[in-house]
Amino acid sequence: MVAYTVPASVDRHRRPDGRPHRVALIGYGYWGPNYARVLNDLPGVQLTVVCDRSAERLAQVRARYAAITTCETVAEVLAGDRVDAVVIATPASTHRELVQA
Repeated sequence: MVAYTVPASVDRHRRPDGRPHRVALIGYGYWGPNYARVLNDLPGVQLTVVCDRSAERLAQVRARYAAITTCETVAEVLAGDRVDAVVIATPASTHRELVQA
């Protein structure tokens, strides 16, 4: 068994440049609100964008998280360099297509 220890000088909760990890959430249906809450409260993480096809769900996001950008397409999430990671909270049958995007 090999054990790996992160040196104390490395902040595992931040990017090497010291800024928080910018995370996008795709899907705000059944599990999405829970993921959004946890990501929003997680140290070293900045929930930057939530994507969902439902205008009603996106309105809920904007009402609860005013500083978070919302969009309706995965292409909008992936455009530019505003995210470091993506959490997919859609039905399992859609995951493959989204990962390949």
